[in-house]
Amino acid sequence: MSQSAASIYQLKITLKGSKPPIWRRVQVPSDITLATFHEIMQIGMGWTDSHLHQFKSGNMYYGLPDRDETGDLAKVEDEAAVTVSRVLRRPQAKLLYEYDFGDNWQHDIVLEQILQSEPGRHYPVAWRANALAHQKTAAVSGGMVGSWKRFR
Repeated sequence: MSQSAASIYQLKITLKGSKPPIWRRVQVPSDITLATFHEIMQIGMGWTDSHLHQFKSGNMYYGLPDRDETGDLAKVEDEAAVTVSRVLRRPQAKLLYEYDFGDNWQHDIVLEQILQSEPGRHYPVAWRANALAHQKTAAVSGGMVGSWKRFR
């Protein structure tokens, strides 16, 4: 996907309420948009992007802007215009990702570390996963098509 000079964010993504805990650890460039991060989440969790989603940080919502019943744009900031570094500024900062509003899958996203990019390495990189996933390291290449296997 990217060979970036941006800082690299190591993120831990945990599906809330799962027993045993289901989590993923991934490294992404800090300058990717939340829209791109949503695509990474879909691949990492093995989903097909067939439901609505949104990110939440404090009282701010980020997702796909839509019109409400009055015809005004809903109070959701466009995820394609917001970078991960804008909402996660320092280690231990948190972001909530909600997927499938009917089933209400909620994920805690925690910025574990801010790293320097490694020359020649392509990001994002999935480092670890647990519960229903293989403990493999793999990279996602351009356009989300690559060697990062769906975790099933």
